[in-house]
Amino acid sequence: MSAVIPVGEWRPDLPALDNPGATEAKNVIPAAGSYRPFPSWLAYSNALPARVQGSFGSKDATGIGANVAGTATKLHKLAGASWSDVSRSVGGAYATGPDDGWSFAQFGDLVIAVNYVDAPQKFQLGVSSAFEALGGSPPHARFAATVRDFVVLGRVAGQPNRVQWSGINNAETWAPSPATQSDYQDLPDGGWVQGVVGGEAGLVLQERAVQRMTYVGSPLVFQFDKISSELGASIEGSIAAYQDRAFFAHASGFHAVLGAQQLVPIGDQKVDRHFWNDLDQNYLYRVSATVDPLNKLYVVSYPGSGNSGGTPNKLLIYNWALDRWSRAEAEVEAVYIGISQAGYTLDTLDSVSGSVDALAFSLDSPVWTGVGRLFLAGFDTAHRLGYFNGPAMAATVETGEAQLVPGRRAFLRSLRPAVDGGTVTVEIGVRDRSQEALSWSGAQAVGADGRCPVRSSARYHRARINVAAGGAWTHIQGVADLEAAPAGER
Repeated sequence: MSAVIPVGEWRPDLPALDNPGATEAKNVIPAAGSYRPFPSWLAYSNALPARVQGSFGSKDATGIGANVAGTATKLHKLAGASWSDVSRSVGGAYATGPDDGWSFAQFGDLVIAVNYVDAPQKFQLGVSSAFEALGGSPPHARFAATVRDFVVLGRVAGQPNRVQWSGINNAETWAPSPATQSDYQDLPDGGWVQGVVGGEAGLVLQERAVQRMTYVGSPLVFQFDKISSELGASIEGSIAAYQDRAFFAHASGFHAVLGAQQLVPIGDQKVDRHFWNDLDQNYLYRVSATVDPLNKLYVVSYPGSGNSGGTPNKLLIYNWALDRWSRAEAEVEAVYIGISQAGYTLDTLDSVSGSVDALAFSLDSPVWTGVGRLFLAGFDTAHRLGYFNGPAMAATVETGEAQLVPGRRAFLRSLRPAVDGGTVTVEIGVRDRSQEALSWSGAQAVGADGRCPVRSSARYHRARINVAAGGAWTHIQGVADLEAAPAGER
């Protein structure tokens, strides 16, 4: 008898028996009908002096990339592969709270940084050598974004449910005025502002509400309409956006806002319970999220089971084009989208390393070959910037559980893993009753004929496909050509 067990959508919230998808999808990226390798993290920069509490990638008017990062007391800008201290020269060290962070926005050639405690800061790309106070006496705030022609600040100090915006086309005009259109709005319900997303229309995410900001001109300037009056962002660090979509985590699960108007659940019956059960809720402030637009991924970094002192050690990965999830294990302080800053030649690579052999990335890596390229990036526990652009991580994908012979136990002799490269082994999980725990066989290597001998007898079977780290492969599709026959009852 021949049978096939494919890998499907990773849905850990569903029961294992007759789960239509995969029960494990670790260190992989969801693809159509398969899973692709998730690249390993490789260090790129020197170390910052302390834990990163916010980072931002931007481009100037010429397309040259700029990366900035904030610690509790300093702001830094990446030059080549080295971080330079570009903190303010007047006002002393910054005082970012341990459970707060930096929020960044770009307005023209200004990078604006806020941390709730200190006065908002500005850095003019191509001109400034250090951050300095943003003009116009803007309020201290926790979040910053650019909505149309305005800088918008959220969670204003002393008014956690307030958003305030600059004058039109002027980031340094803040006194409320009908002439400049600078003003503020207090949101009477929905709780604290948890984040602000910029764009043609803005989004204000509160604890229990999502509001759309629509520019209407004087005298209102912005009209606020509730997209949701019950759901909001329970974790501020879970908010990430790209073009016309924004993502966030509520206590009930993950959601997306499409086109600044449609609220869509994306984790229901998939990963919502898995995430909240695994998350160490003593360290909600360590959660960070970003989007990888090239691969259409929303990535959430969080401290899960087995974390050390709140350091994030897990990634949830959502492919919004396919509406599918996977996960990865990587210990990083925070994730963001980094932007390459220069194209290198063999001669200019000397500024990065004195030895070509010591470079973290291969010479043909896009890290070296372009300006303004986007890369999924993160900071390790040594506070170094690195890119997820290395060799494939060790991957594990499990199929759903199946009854190979309907209504009976089955004897499985061998199977063929549908993986197009790499060093592959297969384990078989078996049980005779759904109330029993799975019993796993030892890992079996692929033979010269492409088959794995397994020899297992049970009512229910599941396959676990392992691909070793560093291998050259592109897709895990499942297990095929199962050689199975009815087995006697016991």
